[in-house]
Amino acid sequence: MKPAPLPDDEAARLEALRRYAILDTEPEASFDEITALAGELCGTPIALVSLIDADRQWFKSKVGLAAPETHRDLAFCAHAILEEGIFIVPDSHEDERFADNPLVQEDPNVRFYAGSPLVTHDGHRLGTLCVIDRVPRELSPLQLRALHVLGRQVIDQIELRRTVSSLARNVLELRTAREALKLADRGREATRGDRVQSAFLAQATHDLRTPLNAILGYAELLLDGEDDDPALAVGSEAEAVLGKVVEAGGYMLRLVNDILDIARLEAEHLTIETSDVELVALTREVIETMSSQALRNRNQIHLEVEPGVRTIASDATRIRQSLFNLLSNACKFTLDGEIRVALRAPAEGWVTIEVRDSGIGMSEEELGRLFRPFVQVQDEPTVRGESTGLGLVLTRSLCERLGGSLEVTSERGVGSTFEIWLPLEPPQEISGRIVAIVEGRGQSHNRALFARTLRSWGLQPVFYESVASVLWSVGERRIDAVIIDSGAPGSGEERLLQGLGATGSAEGIALIAVADDDDEDALCGVIEEIACWRLRDGVAALAGLLGVEP
Repeated sequence: MKPAPLPDDEAARLEALRRYAILDTEPEASFDEITALAGELCGTPIALVSLIDADRQWFKSKVGLAAPETHRDLAFCAHAILEEGIFIVPDSHEDERFADNPLVQEDPNVRFYAGSPLVTHDGHRLGTLCVIDRVPRELSPLQLRALHVLGRQVIDQIELRRTVSSLARNVLELRTAREALKLADRGREATRGDRVQSAFLAQATHDLRTPLNAILGYAELLLDGEDDDPALAVGSEAEAVLGKVVEAGGYMLRLVNDILDIARLEAEHLTIETSDVELVALTREVIETMSSQALRNRNQIHLEVEPGVRTIASDATRIRQSLFNLLSNACKFTLDGEIRVALRAPAEGWVTIEVRDSGIGMSEEELGRLFRPFVQVQDEPTVRGESTGLGLVLTRSLCERLGGSLEVTSERGVGSTFEIWLPLEPPQEISGRIVAIVEGRGQSHNRALFARTLRSWGLQPVFYESVASVLWSVGERRIDAVIIDSGAPGSGEERLLQGLGATGSAEGIALIAVADDDDEDALCGVIEEIACWRLRDGVAALAGLLGVEP
């Protein structure tokens, strides 16, 4: 057996083959019909559209053969692409190039072969349209003419396929640009509407707090009335009703306060007051306040302080609020257990507050719903009083506003761990550059990394729920870069990604896909305009893709 030598234009030929983007594509009727017709006209049981890759021949279309490809060294077609016209082997047993070829000696037992080269308009031979028989034979002049004409039809289909793909891309780019122009005008109105809505929500919740505080004050006053004061004394039935009033009023007040804080955060009206914060003293104070709530479910709270934890420049009120929320949740979802609070200095310039419980924990599906507003992830069998469903949403937003982040890990039946990251110094002033981040479901560690890292570089991270929502937002605000987390909604929809790629190219937006370290079949490389970054690459590589100094 003698493998075929490489054509003189091999490098350019392979480049042309890649340009047509046809290798490993699905079967198409337009090719299959030509292949079947070639076999019928030539009277052969096997007919193929074969493309010669660097080290294999791959069959775009096949009749009478099951294999999708063979090694290039075995390919009759590798010899055929060296010829100007149709390459014919009347009897392989009589040809020293093929007599001991495994394709001749074994299935499919090739004895006769005729292949018409598929020549591109710029002269490169990509492969052949070939017919094969298991007995020696010849083709008539009419059959040879038909094979040649059908071979030209195959290359015309390949050229047409590329043209249609290019036109579709251009149409998508034009459509995306047109929608972006429309959204630019809508965006100004939407942004103005968002500001009005946030202002209204903030005012409404502020106005609700006054009567709620009054109702709670009156109810608690009645409940605390002494027996010797008949004006304040109530019966046991009335006392039970008042208890429910206090409980419901307390829930409503918590809800109003949480909504007010979230509205302020979204409207960027929440004030951050920076001062020196003694983190150890603040944490001990919060634990002492929460001790009675912990005892309701017979829980113990322990504090661990590692060396290196020191005073930080931050907002004590917002840290205290965040820690209260996390400890409150830990107490609710833990029964007869242990809650550990640990203060650490895990990296230069950072401290962490870890709250770990031995409670009921969460599944991966529940973790994915954890930060949805008003959503109760689990039933609360150990809870006295209702939860607003906003505490964790608010806590994460507060941590990010302080220049840090919130991470969570959990296992059903084992417990949950929440970790607040806080910088020793306030983050630098935001430069005005916005990085849109499409979150992967349940991947709080990735969001946490992006939140604190981008802010430390002076970039403004804005989180989105899907690729589609980013596309719609391009017309509403200036976005300088887009990061698509692994497993993010829309990351597997090629049309959306093509639209984002076209928009990014037109607008000068850097597009980055995040892949898991062990994921080799990631979004990276699927769309030309989208660069790839893995966690193992490090933040310096991410900074390079974003064009900033780390």
